[in-house]
Amino acid sequence: MELKIRWQRRADRPGQSCERCVRTLSEIHSAARKLRKAFEPLGVDVPAVEVSAAAADSLEANRVWLNDRPLEEWLKADVGRSSCCDAFGKHECRALYIKGRRYEVVPEELLVKAGLMAGAKLLGPKEQNRPNDRHNVPASRQTPLI
Repeated sequence: MELKIRWQRRADRPGQSCERCVRTLSEIHSAARKLRKAFEPLGVDVPAVEVSAAAADSLEANRVWLNDRPLEEWLKADVGRSSCCDAFGKHECRALYIKGRRYEVVPEELLVKAGLMAGAKLLGPKEQNRPNDRHNVPASRQTPLI
């Protein structure tokens, strides 16, 4: 069994990311380590992969899924935009809003919280484990993060 973390970053310039994405990636690495430790005794692997977002859609950059379900669904968060750095010129990037608080960088604690919920669902009754097809990305478009 696996609890896959998928992260999508803006990719209009190869090898470059805005500070927001770089910091989120670091948080994903930390959260994945904690989730691996938590789920290892249960036989659940926690791979983390990266996919590239189309440069034109800022709401698709810096987006995270856990087992093909968007992070915002796990956390009941709203999605919006906020000003970002100048790495790609002046633009707005994705932000999460939870209980009135804006998150431009996705923090480890939110990733772990959503990961624990996703893991509970994964380990629950099998009829609950239906991936949301509209968010599936072919394995050929995924790049391992770790």
